[in-house]
Amino acid sequence: MTGSRTTPNPPGHAGSVAFPWLPAMQAPTIEAALRDVDSAKVRFRRDAAFALRDAAGEQAAAAVAALRKLLDDADATVRALALESLAVRRETDAFEAVLRKVDDPDETVRTAAVEAAAALAAEPERLLPLFRHEKPDVRAAACGALAELGGPAVEQALAGALEDEVAEVRAVAAAMLGWWYPRRRAAELRRALEDPHVAVRLAAADGLAWAGDDSGREALLRIVRGGVRDEAWERAFARLARVARPEDAPLLAANGRWPTGRHRRLLALAGLARLGDEAARFHLRKWLSNRDAQRRGAALLAVGLAGAAEFQPEIEQELARPESPLFPAAVYAAIQLAEPSVAPVLVRAARETADRAVFEELAAAAADLVRVLGDRAPADLAALAEAEFEARGADGKGGVEPEPADG
Repeated sequence: MTGSRTTPNPPGHAGSVAFPWLPAMQAPTIEAALRDVDSAKVRFRRDAAFALRDAAGEQAAAAVAALRKLLDDADATVRALALESLAVRRETDAFEAVLRKVDDPDETVRTAAVEAAAALAAEPERLLPLFRHEKPDVRAAACGALAELGGPAVEQALAGALEDEVAEVRAVAAAMLGWWYPRRRAAELRRALEDPHVAVRLAAADGLAWAGDDSGREALLRIVRGGVRDEAWERAFARLARVARPEDAPLLAANGRWPTGRHRRLLALAGLARLGDEAARFHLRKWLSNRDAQRRGAALLAVGLAGAAEFQPEIEQELARPESPLFPAAVYAAIQLAEPSVAPVLVRAARETADRAVFEELAAAAADLVRVLGDRAPADLAALAEAEFEARGADGKGGVEPEPADG
């Protein structure tokens, strides 16, 4: 958990939309945040819960005590932000206090508590009881958060969660098994293809198709050919674009023409380009050279999702420009493309950046790629996945090479 998923100033905050004639409010200083912990105004307490994650030095102990206090705040957003801040600070001594919040009355807080506990847990096995929690949202959050920790016990618990009585939990478990263990757990994922809920079938098919299992592609085709065009259909079509065969080209072509929506049309074009369609390649290059950054970003995402490796140079071009508005799209596209040859660009960008946020985004992308590539992952990419940010030198001549976090 390197950043907050909850905005410090949600709708209604004076610095947001309630009073648009006021200037956006700046984050409070640590001194002000420590005072605002006891403020009667909820927006001040929210800002404090977010700002205190950055307290250091002599203020660190007071900040941790304040965040612990905010865990019992009357406002759910404050409680969720306090949990996230404790996790960002890696306050392992607060693990038990964080874990107790999985029984919070608010679902958002319970989810934040599971994620924070996973970030602070010394041993993933301590969190295995969450897979049996009475609240299905906690069980689902546990599937997502603990999967990133890995380990045989977590893998087995995820496989067991495919039998959960709640479809949401089964869907998350299938998605995590499909992302982290698609080959080792192929048998369980094939059984999940018969699940009565489409979200579970889709998650299982996604993982199997990613691993090159024909049963996954066939399940995706069944969803695309016979399903209502809802969110599940769109996700199935996105994955099908990556694993389509020449005999699937007519299906892609039917969705690659106007007035089909932009996202689906681009995915169809990317899938056709991967199959060698020159007209599709021509249209994609027009999108990738468009003056509109949103259109270029959408095209980058599409070629990454479809695995159209011939457009890797366009992805790498944006990866090398962290200041570009297309940088986040390029990072996501690189992860989806899953090509070892993209590693040098990621590593070079991480070495040269002076921006901690950019470095952490690149390191997170490297970690995802390492898990996807497995034995094919280059050593320098694996090192970046474990590296910590180091500021550039005073001469400003480039960054330092990332060193593993364990030294």
